[in-house]
Amino acid sequence: MARVHGLFCSVMENFAQSTDYSAQSTDYFAQSTDNSAQYAENFAQSMDYLAQSMDYSAQSTDYLAQSMDNLVLSTDDLRQGTDNSSQGSDRTLLSDQDRKLSTDNFVLSTDNSVPSMDNSLDGRIISLYPRILRFYPRINAASGG
Repeated sequence: MARVHGLFCSVMENFAQSTDYSAQSTDYFAQSTDNSAQYAENFAQSMDYLAQSMDYSAQSTDYLAQSMDNLVLSTDDLRQGTDNSSQGSDRTLLSDQDRKLSTDNFVLSTDNSVPSMDNSLDGRIISLYPRILRFYPRINAASGG
């Protein structure tokens, strides 16, 4: 009888362990599903930031093209000013203004590149924050807090 009782206890213990493993497996599956959803959300957010970055790059390219056009204009103005000495002073002034505008456009194109890098970094930080918050209660509960 003691042997039957021992076998019964062993079977019940194995059943309880199996139930625990099944519950753990369900928890891992739920966590995996949560992680997959978060990764999909992060990917979508990354795509948004990439699109923003590409917009900023396109703007930078436009400013660079304007800068190059202004540089050509300033070079032409300088050449014309040199050829025409009576109007040389006026042309040099215009050339200097065009060169300044060209420099300003180049600086503006560089400044437009910075927000895209900032947005990309902000996106990475922002995408990690919800994940940390979501797992904090589980970590807190597991530590007995």
